[in-house]
Amino acid sequence: MTLRILSVLSGAGFTFETEKLLEPLADKASFIVLNTWFGGRLDEHRFNMAEYISVPSFPTVTQPSRMQAVRAFWQTYRIALRAFESHRPDLAVVVGCSHAVPVFLAARRTGVATVFVESITRCDQLSLTGKLVRALRLTDLFIVQWPELQKHYPGAQLGSIL
Repeated sequence: MTLRILSVLSGAGFTFETEKLLEPLADKASFIVLNTWFGGRLDEHRFNMAEYISVPSFPTVTQPSRMQAVRAFWQTYRIALRAFESHRPDLAVVVGCSHAVPVFLAARRTGVATVFVESITRCDQLSLTGKLVRALRLTDLFIVQWPELQKHYPGAQLGSIL
């Protein structure tokens, strides 16, 4: 039986970190990937069993829009919920990006286990997404990549992607 993992490729460093995190599982799993236009795709030579589902990008700091953020949140939630119901993944793994909150809400509704990995760029405090995921208890496993960060957030597990 192949492990089925749902993950998110939202772009830039998050895509790089996600690929590095999933790479050791490439031969042991199949992947359902929620990806934005900026998110790209996993390396097809290493990840030959991946299915892609488009989700909207969240507005950035340079182009903030609350209405677009709310719309992107709910669209992502609905798309993720359909993906969980139709593909029945065993696990949802998200590295740092804003999509973690709606994806993990959908995972909770369908009973899928979740793993959140805070970005390696967060060395002294959690991202807003990390704070929300943690405060709302949306993840079964919360991983940080720096010992200093783990000291400030009891219960966070220490891991490293790179």
